[in-house]
Amino acid sequence: MDDTTAQTTMFSSPGRPAVGRVEERVSARAAYQFALYARAALVDARRDRSTGAIHPDLAPRLVADLTGGTTPAPAPRVFVLADTDDEAASLAHQLRSAAHGPVAAVTGGFRAWVEAGLPVATA
Repeated sequence: MDDTTAQTTMFSSPGRPAVGRVEERVSARAAYQFALYARAALVDARRDRSTGAIHPDLAPRLVADLTGGTTPAPAPRVFVLADTDDEAASLAHQLRSAAHGPVAAVTGGFRAWVEAGLPVATA
């Protein structure tokens, strides 16, 4: 048993199961820091992007880019923003299962991104 497993098991209970991996969720600010220095790819998985967009300088990708389209060289990490935390976590799990490497859901999605004052595209 490694340290991560020991720590997550120690704090689990029938009402609170152990988490599988430490980096399954990440804050919007942490995702931004990784993307800013090209150490992560941002995936915008929201259904309705009319409410705003991640700033294009951060090269956000769409789900289609990772599931069949052409993409640049893979980033060391992938962070998923979706309409809900559950949708982001589900997609992150699917991408991890497809061997996309470290993938995490951005907690709070695009709303958390905007509330943190992170850069967005303006019309």
